[in-house]
Amino acid sequence: MAYLKYYFPKEFYASLLSGVVGSESKTQEYLKELKKEGIKVEVINVSVVKPLDVETVINSLKKTNLGITIENHSIIGGLGSAICEAVCEKYPVKIHRIGINDEFGQSGKWQELLEYYGLDAKSLVKRIRKIYNQNQGK
Repeated sequence: MAYLKYYFPKEFYASLLSGVVGSESKTQEYLKELKKEGIKVEVINVSVVKPLDVETVINSLKKTNLGITIENHSIIGGLGSAICEAVCEKYPVKIHRIGINDEFGQSGKWQELLEYYGLDAKSLVKRIRKIYNQNQGK
């Protein structure tokens, strides 16, 4: 199974494994901001958790040695969990999961919910920057 990939040239900092979070234009928005800051990522748009293309995921992680998953629902039992399970035995690396923590959900307008849960473009850039700084020893 092939996934949609966005590549930045040269070395990669992290494999960004993403479920559906908004539209492709929103993804491009935060990718442009990360690129401006010199944070290079390889993005794999994982549209389904099962079947998971483990080979594609591991090949990406071999380039970066760090994974970040982004999903617009609970981080428990979703994409992040599937990625962790898939790589823990075959290519163990650090995986950061971004999504909704284990809490009761809210209802509201889509954009307001993305902002509330920190899944809008601005919040994602901030969270990825923090992960980047933690893993660069800053």
